[in-house]
Parts: sequence; C-alpha cells; structure tokens
Amino acid sequence: MYYKAAEEMGIKEKLGILTDAAKYDVACTSSGVDRRGDGKGMGNTELGGICHSFSSDGRCISLLKILFTNECIYDCKYCINRKSNDVPRASFTPDEVCELTMGFYKRNYIEGLFLSSGILYNPDFTMELICQTIYKLRREHGFQGYIHVKAIPGADPMLIQKAGFFADRMSVNLELPTADGLRQLAPNKHRKNILAPMRQIQNGIEANKNELVLYKKAPYFVPAGQSTQMIIGATPENDYQLMMVAENLYQKFGLKRVFYSAFVNEGNMVKPYLRNGEEGGFWKENVFTPEAAGRVLDGLYQVVEHPEGTAHEAYRADYRLAGKTGTAEIKDSKEDTNGTELGWFVGISGADTDKPLLMVMMIEDVKERGGSRYVISKAMAGFDVYNKGEAEHEG
Repeated sequence: MYYKAAEEMGIKEKLGILTDAAKYDVACTSSGVDRRGDGKGMGNTELGGICHSFSSDGRCISLLKILFTNECIYDCKYCINRKSNDVPRASFTPDEVCELTMGFYKRNYIEGLFLSSGILYNPDFTMELICQTIYKLRREHGFQGYIHVKAIPGADPMLIQKAGFFADRMSVNLELPTADGLRQLAPNKHRKNILAPMRQIQNGIEANKNELVLYKKAPYFVPAGQSTQMIIGATPENDYQLMMVAENLYQKFGLKRVFYSAFVNEGNMVKPYLRNGEEGGFWKENVFTPEAAGRVLDGLYQVVEHPEGTAHEAYRADYRLAGKTGTAEIKDSKEDTNGTELGWFVGISGADTDKPLLMVMMIEDVKERGGSRYVISKAMAGFDVYNKGEAEHEG
C-alpha cells in the first residue's frame, strides 16, 4: 500500500499538531518543558512530543509521543480529534515518523516511540500505515529502541498480529468503562470490536511464551505486554464500579497498566478517619485481588531497591520501603518556560515490620534543585531521625 500525506505542510508543523493531539493518550507523563539549547551546553528540551514513561525496574525513559494522524472518521463526544471538531488536521507518512524517531534517537532526545492515531479512512487503512512505519523502523533503519503502538479496533487481525512482532508494547483503548457509556458517547464504536484485539494480543503473548521455550530464536510478540485507557467522568460510574472494571480487565486480559493505590492492604481500600483515637478499618474490601495488589507492591519496592530506581536514594538496609516519586509543573501556559515545579515522594513500609509507616512529602520549586530527588533527600533525613529514635526507644 502506498500513502502520501499532503506536502504543503512542513514536518515541524505536523509535529506541533500531532504531538499536541497525542497528549490525551496517557501512556506516559509529558515533561511540558520548552527550553532551547544556548549553543554552549549539550541538549535542549523543546516541546516536540518528548514525554516520559517508566521501565519495569523503575527507570524513567524518554519517548517521542505522537499521533500518526489526527484525522478521524468517528465523532466520539469526548475526543478532541472527533470529526465534527474544528481543529487543525495533519498526517505523517511512515517515512516522516521514521525520520523523526531516528533523528531524535541519534541526538539522545529519546529512547523510544509511542505511536497512536486517529482513524484515517477506515481501521484497516490506518493499522496498515502503523505497521508500515514500525516495520521500516525495525528492518530498514535498524531501530532497536522501545516502541509502543496502539492497536486499532476493527482492523484485520493479521495487521494486529504483524504489529505485535515489531512493537514492544501494544494498547487498545477501552474508551469508556461500560458498553452503555460507549453507545451514548461513541455510537460508532462497539465493545466487541475493542475487546477482540485485546484478547488476540493476550493469546498471542501466551502462545509466544510457549514458542520461545521450544525455539529460542523465535521472534518476540509484544514482550512488554498490553495496556488500556478509559475515560473517567464522562459517564456516571462510581469509583467502586471503575475499579471493578479495571480489576476485571487485569484478570481476563493480563493488562500491565495500574492506576490505583490500594496496594499495601492486599487490595482493600482503607477507611479514612480524622479524629485521634477513632478506630480505623477498611472502607471497601477486595477492591483488588491480593495477587494484583502484591504485583503492584513488588513494583513499588523495585522503585526503591533497584539501583536504577527513581527513589533508590530512599533505600535503607534495615527498613524495607516501597515508594513512588513525581513532579508537577506550575505555569501560566504551555509556552511558559519560567514556571515552577512541585516535587513529591511517597514511601510506605512493608507488611513485615512492627513499625508501619506512611510518608508523604511535597516541596515547591524543585525545578533547579534536582526534582523529586531533592524531596527524597529531605524526606529520608526525617525518616532517619524517626528510625533512630525508635531504635533507641526499643533499646
């Protein structure tokens, strides 16, 4: 298949439109910083679609996050790129995506690509373009970095299968938590068309594991697993219903994405209370299965314990901590380069201690002070005093 995008628009103009249009896919967290190099130092942080995701060992990795096109045949009421919305439209060609990815990679801006898309003409046409793009990256350009692509619901299963052998991760957007919500806000989309590629990817991953046992040189199929995304707030589901939908997807499709924080208590959500002496308890039980909660907690332990984890500075040999770091930008507009940055760190003790602890710290204006690492140093200074005092008290 041959496809040629309109040539009157330059690649940088397309990049501006299609990185902005991709920000609603929550596969990663955008830095939002636009700081040009001064010609003396090394590197810059132009806004051109650079965002961040996290590897299984807690490392933060940079991705080029773009849409192939923001043209779309659908008119989903919640989507900025719906066909009835008056927004600038653009489409890349496979060669343009390859050019951008390889150029950014060689300049050490990125370690991988996140590629999503609106629906151009029909699902098969769009999925074929995505397949062409990642095929060219892998086979013609020799790109071995991380690739995450969206599987297009309704596309030919052979195209989904083909993409799975070139991508590290694939995702299919669930769109909305329930079939009723989908009928209300996205009447052109159907639940079965969304779940079918999710099931195909899950089955392909399992089959590939067996193939690799028999044939060590068999190609990998979606080795980093699959994820999904759903719109929250557009339909009236309560938090409990949303979490049940997520847990059902984890159990039935083996998803890798996790959105909630009730991990320490074997899947139960703690009841909040304010008065000193008031008895605590669980607000809702079995929000997650103990197995799912345990998997997430293990990942949070790695954030602290792995040498390349983002919170490894919080590691203490005599007290096991799980943790999570983060930053949030405070600025007047997307173009503002003088905004401040909030940094935060959350640490929780494991279940195997008689000194349980929840530690939360947020510090303003950490932009030039090391980001969340600055927060960790302050939080752990307090923790060390606390831990020493407890030890002396016990002694």
